[in-house]
Amino acid sequence: MEVARDLQDHQLVDRDDEPCGRVDDIVIEWDDAGARLGALLSGGGIFLHQLGLVGDVLKRVLRFQSAQSHIAIDWRQIRGFAPQHICLLPPRGHIGLRRVGMLGDDQHLLSALLQTPVTDSNAAQMGILDLRTVTPRPPTAPRVIGVLCAQQPRLLLLGLKRHDGGLLPRSRIDGQARFVPWEAIASIRTDGIQLNCSFVDLPLLSDTPDNDPPAAAQEHAE
Repeated sequence: MEVARDLQDHQLVDRDDEPCGRVDDIVIEWDDAGARLGALLSGGGIFLHQLGLVGDVLKRVLRFQSAQSHIAIDWRQIRGFAPQHICLLPPRGHIGLRRVGMLGDDQHLLSALLQTPVTDSNAAQMGILDLRTVTPRPPTAPRVIGVLCAQQPRLLLLGLKRHDGGLLPRSRIDGQARFVPWEAIASIRTDGIQLNCSFVDLPLLSDTPDNDPPAAAQEHAE
């Protein structure tokens, strides 16, 4: 699964298949054992947080609760996937709001990570196209297996939608993008990701075919 393509901006539906928001951001967590997806985040507080200083000003102006909080969906609350939908276990009224808080040193928002430069052992630099995980099987959070990197990723993605299943058209980026295994990451900081190897030693994306987006709901009992 490619996280931005297959999760970000997708519709959330509750136990009764009623819409209850969209995935506005995703927490990425890591430790010595590797990286995994954390909570799926939805709500006005997340959108304003992504705006940085402008969002902070708007939060002070917009004093209603939705501007200060968000919905955080744990993987134990997910019952499966359908095309363009993420199906939840709780009914809408049981999905509680949380205040937007600070993340730990071993956590990052996907939206921020996609803006983070990646530097290899030869000081060459690329940007991030997406993260790749194993196929999700709730209630277990998917493990991150690598990062897809390319020169000027915004230009490669220009005119494409993240949620239409076409985030990474092979014809456009196969010869440019590289697959970075998570084990090749030496450090992650707010100002950049450092690799322990060179980009030229990493496989092209064409040599690492991705999984298809989740196509059918995987039902799980409550």
